[in-house]
Amino acid sequence: MFVFKKSKPAMFNSEATGSSFKFRQNSQKEQEELELFIRSESEFKNKSNLLASWAMNKDDYYSAWLLEDFSGVQDEDGNPHGIANFSLQDKAGLIKKLREVEPKFSPWFASHCEAAEKKITEVAAD
Repeated sequence: MFVFKKSKPAMFNSEATGSSFKFRQNSQKEQEELELFIRSESEFKNKSNLLASWAMNKDDYYSAWLLEDFSGVQDEDGNPHGIANFSLQDKAGLIKKLREVEPKFSPWFASHCEAAEKKITEVAAD
């Protein structure tokens, strides 16, 4: 039998908005793939504004890159949004807005992106 272990996503539940966000695990490979995606989109699809936006908002774009799903996010008319309708830029805008209204998100995401080795040593120190 072939065994493959898929990493479990991390959930962030926003108290300020009542929304939930599911993120893939952080890795060096994910960071490299995002940079490759941004550069290829800007070069081959002539989206130079994407490259500039990413350069100015790297944390928002990386959060958006790892965002797998969300619930409880609505448009102005009260209709629920689906993640399938969001581009990377739309997701980055959503993350930027989330950072503005939910002060706990930035520290949570920073700890989510820490290397596993660092988390282990911090737990051991306590």
